[in-house]
Amino acid sequence: MAHDDPKIKKSRAGNGQVLPGMALTELRSFRDSRKGVDPGPFCYRYRLEDQDLEKSIRRCGILNPLVARREKGAIRMIAGHKRLHAACRLGMKQVPVIFIEKKISDPDAFQISLVSNWKQEISDMDRVVAIRKAIQDFRFRPERVRDTLLPLLGLPAEESFLEYYRKADALEDEIKNLLDRRQIPFKSCALLLRFSPADQKAFARFLDRRAHLTSSQCLQSLEWLGDIVKRDETTLRDILRLKSFRAISEAKSLDPRQRGDLFLAEVRQRRFPGLTAFLKDFSTRSRKITSRAKNLRIEPVASFEEPGIELHARLRNAADVDGILKLLSGSVQELNALLSSVF
Repeated sequence: MAHDDPKIKKSRAGNGQVLPGMALTELRSFRDSRKGVDPGPFCYRYRLEDQDLEKSIRRCGILNPLVARREKGAIRMIAGHKRLHAACRLGMKQVPVIFIEKKISDPDAFQISLVSNWKQEISDMDRVVAIRKAIQDFRFRPERVRDTLLPLLGLPAEESFLEYYRKADALEDEIKNLLDRRQIPFKSCALLLRFSPADQKAFARFLDRRAHLTSSQCLQSLEWLGDIVKRDETTLRDILRLKSFRAISEAKSLDPRQRGDLFLAEVRQRRFPGLTAFLKDFSTRSRKITSRAKNLRIEPVASFEEPGIELHARLRNAADVDGILKLLSGSVQELNALLSSVF
């Protein structure tokens, strides 16, 4: 393509050219507007679909040009794969492209793809893919990944982060999809890796669009499920096949959040088999005290894995303080009985 083509403008950086309107069919990554794009070697996105990006492009067009290089008579995409995918889905015929004319190595081209999205939104699964590609496909040394690529991905340049994201890549695809959709927190990866691949798939199938767990619920349930698997010498698959869990999963009258609440309660019950009886006994004993003060609540320690009790009182004035102190001083025997029940 001639440099004096009136459709081509010199880039501000001076090391490339900008073509404001390049036909999609000229791009080597283009496959078919109905099927999307072949990402090519430099794409590190876990998922190309982005509805918010499509809405923005439909409203304002592509504001930042794609980045590409000429390669053996064709054109290879370096950065902008999500924009290209959105353009295909929207039926656009042309996209703005900036060409890198200087000869660069594949590893450097991959690093440019990361630089082009620096300080933009990058998902944890995008980071997992980027780190894997850098090490496996482009032969980056771990030190270079740690010191150069992690900051480009919005992570601290620390070995612990590098290792955590590399381990996350070992999870089953079904779990990765849940992580990408943020149905489970990324910090649950270490707990999930305690389970076999088959157990990971079973957990993903149970949650997928049927039960919603908050981050804390997910982390707590995985910790307890791991304890149950070890204690009972069973598998997570067999646990989730139990009638009580199937009933939660299949209950049509419940929404995903309600299923998540019941799921955690069922896991807790199986992790601590005597818990229901304990809570019933504790409630009976504590009511002997709290029935005499509406502003007092007595509960087991929140984690209920540690001994002790918690007293919650709402005090609005000095009279409330005096009333609570008198009540507690006259309830020493009942309080000792409560303490004995949790030790």
